[in-house]
Amino acid sequence: MSELPHEYRKDVREHLSVDQRINLARKVKLAPQASLSPDESLVLGDILQIVAQDAEVRVRQALAETLANSPHAPRDILQSLAKDDDLVASPILMLSDVLTQDDLIALIKSQISGAKMGAIAQRKRAPSPLCLALIENGDASVADQLLRNDAAEITEPGLNRIVDRHGKVAAVQSSLVNRETLPPKIIEKIVTGLSAEILARLVERHEVPENVSRRLVIDVRDRAVLGFTSRLSTDGMMNLVDQLVSEDRLTPSLILRSLVVGNVELIVHVIAFQCQLGPQYVRDRLVEGNAAAVGKLWQAAELPREWQELALATIAVLRDAATREWTPAYCRFQIVERFMSQFESVVSKLDPNDVAFLEAAREDALVDLAQMD
Repeated sequence: MSELPHEYRKDVREHLSVDQRINLARKVKLAPQASLSPDESLVLGDILQIVAQDAEVRVRQALAETLANSPHAPRDILQSLAKDDDLVASPILMLSDVLTQDDLIALIKSQISGAKMGAIAQRKRAPSPLCLALIENGDASVADQLLRNDAAEITEPGLNRIVDRHGKVAAVQSSLVNRETLPPKIIEKIVTGLSAEILARLVERHEVPENVSRRLVIDVRDRAVLGFTSRLSTDGMMNLVDQLVSEDRLTPSLILRSLVVGNVELIVHVIAFQCQLGPQYVRDRLVEGNAAAVGKLWQAAELPREWQELALATIAVLRDAATREWTPAYCRFQIVERFMSQFESVVSKLDPNDVAFLEAAREDALVDLAQMD
């Protein structure tokens, strides 16, 4: 039975200060309904109704905090408090197990405030239907709080909807990447819009699908002409290379395509990974372009021997680009032209898909050059 005096049902608000009423609200003690006599149940119900209707928000908030963790709190009182001011409702929405999933979904669909939805998003148990309701009706902040809740059962359709609605919001991207697991299709969908920092975290935390690995390797359009840069940090690049090597995805085709677009950074980290060397040491040797030094590193890293000459040609173009201030488009055009004119014997042995990639890269570069004129 409650410790609140029966007299609270009278107009005690005229005689008690706000602090006294808050203190009384905090003293509510609930017992199972079956243990109360009809009269006790009626008195308790009256008391709770009066406190729940107190004009002072802090009194109602104190009651909500008291009832939130009680399995014996009356459902009708909780439903009333859940529709109250955000400060009052939040403890109930976040903690109460008396309110059912259907109760919560109905509240969400009634367009409650973002703060209230955010409280629901932090619940210790958030089944998939509840998550989907929050995703469909909440804003980016709600989605972010839901993603940060390890107990939230967010299915792939739910994650997909989050990306559709809030995928460009940095906080949402970060929380997505921090999830314990991400489906491959979600990774594919978000990867192009990530900052370098978040992208590095993605590669460090998750297994990157093959097509995403390929995209990260060859996507250097509009980046630094020298090609010794990456969207990934050193740790991110090393993790990507680790995945490529351990899963046997570091194919000759992938190496060739990275060279075509002037991305020597992949080669730097592959050699560093395979030979247990520092990336900067390898980078310096490649920038120097000494054929003998590059050959030793190339052989030690067990890279395809026929691509070594192509790598040297790419590095030579990148050095020229740096001194002559070539644009990325012109740099790529020069790389492909040298491959096809100076290394016909190598190109003739390429897989047809790789030859098609070379030709497409040349056409793309020409189109980019024409648009710049």
